[in-house]
Amino acid sequence: MSRKLLFAAPMLLLFAAGCSPTSSDVTRPIVGNTVIPVQTPVSTTTPVSPPVTQPATTTTAVTTTTSTAQVGAFTFVDQTIKEDGKTLAFDITYPQMSGAADAAMQKQFNQIVYEKNIRDQVAQMRTDNANAVKEGMMTSAAWSLDLGGGVTYQSPRLINVFLDGSQDTGGAHPNAYYENVLFDPSLKKEILVSDLFTDASSSLQLLATWTRAELKKNTDMLEVTDPDWMAGGTDPTQSNYQFSHLTADGLVVLFPPYQVAAYVAGPQEITIPWEKVNPLLKAEYQKK
Repeated sequence: MSRKLLFAAPMLLLFAAGCSPTSSDVTRPIVGNTVIPVQTPVSTTTPVSPPVTQPATTTTAVTTTTSTAQVGAFTFVDQTIKEDGKTLAFDITYPQMSGAADAAMQKQFNQIVYEKNIRDQVAQMRTDNANAVKEGMMTSAAWSLDLGGGVTYQSPRLINVFLDGSQDTGGAHPNAYYENVLFDPSLKKEILVSDLFTDASSSLQLLATWTRAELKKNTDMLEVTDPDWMAGGTDPTQSNYQFSHLTADGLVVLFPPYQVAAYVAGPQEITIPWEKVNPLLKAEYQKK
């Protein structure tokens, strides 16, 4: 199940996996005021035009179709949301299914990707940003959410959408932001990463073992973490592996900043090849 991940948010409490503050939110566009010219008395000298007052900048969130791609049996259309305001900016691209034979399945997929993971977050940012403006808590820079990605893997029984980007709400640095959607077209519902496996408990334990071994090879990262931090971030739980997504190369395990090391280390990605991960998957989700 895909959830927003924002690390560090001074003015906003969103889902965070581990740590320090930064921020994230947004304002509704400001509509300019109408300027009514004031009449001046008749004079024998050359009349002077009253100063022209410029209205406040008006910004509008625009959703447009940018491209269409055939992926396996389904067609996906990229949708974009762009807004550039004084206190809030969006640059978001996300996929929507189009032309599927099963209209109910298509509707469910599109609602999960957009309504659950995009629309609600945009609305929340608007509310939080408006409150920040009202309370005089805004910095000089606008808050922003940049997010992009698409379908990373598809089979008759599984569609994986992975989006990544950043959210800036005026903190010390932008926050990493991810959305991961695993959707079963036959069941017409979203599933968890743990639902992919025949035995979720033992499979997550194997992921923990494999990823810890790979992380220990990263000498730069080891300088900004400690054994307890890394162990906690790789424990075999659904939440620790919620951003794992399938690609042509296998299962990409993604640990966001702060999960296994300090922010300066950045996100950590480990790809587990299909030959290792495929035997762990339920038959319907295996790569044929």
